[in-house]
Amino acid sequence: MTSVAYGFAMPVSRGVLTPPGFPAWLPLIGGGNPPSSYADFAGGRYWCGHSQWLTSEDASAYFSAAGYSFTRATVASRMRSDGKLEAVASGVLRFDHDSGSLAATGLRIEGQRTNLVQQTEAFDNAYWSKQSVSVTANGATAPDGNMTADAHMEDASNSKHSLYRAGSPLAATGICTWSVFVAPALRNWTQIYIFDNPVVTERWANFDVANGVVGYSQNISGSRLQKFQNGWYRPSIG
Repeated sequence: MTSVAYGFAMPVSRGVLTPPGFPAWLPLIGGGNPPSSYADFAGGRYWCGHSQWLTSEDASAYFSAAGYSFTRATVASRMRSDGKLEAVASGVLRFDHDSGSLAATGLRIEGQRTNLVQQTEAFDNAYWSKQSVSVTANGATAPDGNMTADAHMEDASNSKHSLYRAGSPLAATGICTWSVFVAPALRNWTQIYIFDNPVVTERWANFDVANGVVGYSQNISGSRLQKFQNGWYRPSIG
């Protein structure tokens, strides 16, 4: 996942112009000439053909004037300025914000991603197996602001306590990442665990989702603990 915030300029074949008449934020090129096209996606400032647009999250007018196009075939998500995750319709640009600080990070560009598991907002569903745990559905506010977060609590038995999917369709080749949104509720630590079969390789990492700390890990290429708003974290391993 990559967020970009950049400007680009193309020289124009016209005489030298003096700075007055151009917005102060517009970078001039060779001898004080304005660029024919400039975009500051993080700042929400756009310039094309002596017209400017000052909109934080809508570059459609600029794209049209500059002759650019954008397509995306599927719904995708972004972080809004108010700290909530939002689903964005196909073919619509996404202007993202840092999930921790909420600072604008500009236009979000990323490669294609496919979720390989189902029922990702319904851990009480039979699709997910439970070992010595119980799940209470829709008991808290999720990162998108909806009341769809599920509570996951172990029982008193002295055994493994897990919520898992046996036979998840992980790709045999390529890059795979396992992640989940977690917030502390009576417990601070959680573990993401992947068991490879028939190779029989245990891959895991521990995460303190109360203090934002990545703990011990084994047989993984990397781990990350991304902070979100309202106590939420997104631990991941790959």
